[in-house]
Amino acid sequence: MAGSNDGMMVYCNGKLVFQEQIKRDLIPDENEIILDLLQGRNHIIIKIDQWKADWAFSFRLAEEDVRNHKHNYYIMSQ
Repeated sequence: MAGSNDGMMVYCNGKLVFQEQIKRDLIPDENEIILDLLQGRNHIIIKIDQWKADWAFSFRLAEEDVRNHKHNYYIMSQ
């Protein structure tokens, strides 16, 4: 689940999996993004477009415990 102010691109393991180029306000969970996660380590990159004023984004993995350290995020799967 994700949302952004303004547009957003999401890459998973080097592949573009979501792109929305639009001027909008942040609404958390506005977009549902399907990620094809691999066993072990996965790399997710989120790029946010900035048109005017402030920028913001939200991103979460439904039903997963996520921890972070210095802007590196780790999914703690059961």
